[in-house]
Amino acid sequence: MLTGIGFRPGNEMQPVSLVILILVWLVFLTSQIAQRAWTELRFSPMRGKETWYEFDETGFSCGLANGESYLKWPAISNFNETETLFVVMESGVLFYTIPKRALAADDVSSLRQLLVEKVPSPA
Repeated sequence: MLTGIGFRPGNEMQPVSLVILILVWLVFLTSQIAQRAWTELRFSPMRGKETWYEFDETGFSCGLANGESYLKWPAISNFNETETLFVVMESGVLFYTIPKRALAADDVSSLRQLLVEKVPSPA
């Protein structure tokens, strides 16, 4: 039977069946394919659709092809600004990206000032 070499926790080398290695690889591969298919299915309705943003004294709105979000300023935990976009973070996991190319030059500086005023700086 074909075998490969594997490691045990004690750093000892042990033979491992090549069949087991192939099965593990197939499980990994099929999970990657399923994840790509789910992502494609989920986000394909938004492809080519317009996204809009609104900022005012009370909070932040974002509209997509399949929904709309609204956050009040206290719900925003932090923001980062890069050369090409603003990243507005609601939590450590959920965030919104606002490309600067979608804003007029005056709006970029206005948004920066509004974010500095309304979003608490991280501790």
